[in-house]
Amino acid sequence: MISIIIPTLWKADEIYDTISNFQKYNNIEAELIIINNSQKQIEFENINIITPYTNVGVNPAWNMGVNASRYEMVLLLNDDITLDFPLFFKFIKDLPNNLDFGAIVGDWRYISGDDKNQLSDVLTLKENNLGRFFGYGCFQIMLKKYYYNIPLELKYFFGDDLLYFIV
Repeated sequence: MISIIIPTLWKADEIYDTISNFQKYNNIEAELIIINNSQKQIEFENINIITPYTNVGVNPAWNMGVNASRYEMVLLLNDDITLDFPLFFKFIKDLPNNLDFGAIVGDWRYISGDDKNQLSDVLTLKENNLGRFFGYGCFQIMLKKYYYNIPLELKYFFGDDLLYFIV
């Protein structure tokens, strides 16, 4: 169903909640791939942790995660966002089987609820006054076939823009 890819330096406490909550769902066709940019030795049961030789940054980390993913749909997620997994998996399951889409970008105004950074029951696509969709770089779902590796020379800025405008 879906591969969830999270680059991290282990500085956001929310990632530990995300991992713990994900581990409760062993009957779901999903995988969690953590790109460990910190070089800290860390292991979690049933979590694919990829530790590059150095902090490669977010764009190369997304590339690594997508290239290692098993499922046809991927979610690029920031490490400081916790998902309501029952709601998220329901949303994914409810997508039409023949839906051919480039990217679904979450609106961060609907990610924060009573619980800090909790995905609410509203997933929307909204534009801000800069002409960019909210959620760039923090919550992007796409079909793996439409993911293009972000050029390494792009380094850190606007890799999420590149993905959005390509797909």
